[in-house]
Amino acid sequence: MIIILTETAFARKTFTGYSFNGAPSAQNSNSKVFSAGFSVIASKGTMGNGLTDAPDRDMYFYPAQLFMGIRFWKIRVSAMAEYMQSSQITDAAEVANTNVGGTGIAFGPRLDYYNGRQSLGVFYRASHSYQLEKTDINNTKQEYIAEGGYTVQYIHRLRGKLGLVLDYTQEEFTESLSTAPVKWNRAGIGLVFSNFD
Repeated sequence: MIIILTETAFARKTFTGYSFNGAPSAQNSNSKVFSAGFSVIASKGTMGNGLTDAPDRDMYFYPAQLFMGIRFWKIRVSAMAEYMQSSQITDAAEVANTNVGGTGIAFGPRLDYYNGRQSLGVFYRASHSYQLEKTDINNTKQEYIAEGGYTVQYIHRLRGKLGLVLDYTQEEFTESLSTAPVKWNRAGIGLVFSNFD
């Protein structure tokens, strides 16, 4: 008996390595696979420079993140963008009448180790622009600039395209106050929607 494998059937067979639904065929393939995800996180941390002009204070942070990249075997390389809103928990009267709540946008590369069910990755925050919500004495909104912070994330796939994400971030605004740079950190938990490829 002679079995003839048509070109269409062959294409269907080889294409399974590019599955976009996180099927085992995609995870076991050594082919390059497009990977993307969107996450929302609720977190808590601190911000300040530790001096009298901007004492450290407690903060809430709410980042939304998007990454897109390529996975090769168990290594995923991607580009990531983050939009973050923050609000100050500590009363302004307790921290020199200052409020550092605001919004920020960060960009940078991301590297993950991914085994098909969970991943551990680092987002290098190459560029971050953060604008304070409150105006200063000149009625202008101050902007802080950071280069070189990092975010560490653990992602666990729950079901289908939904996963759980744990987030820790630490960064220093190199362009902020003249007395000493403002530093901040956060730790939080959220949900990620991804093709898990």
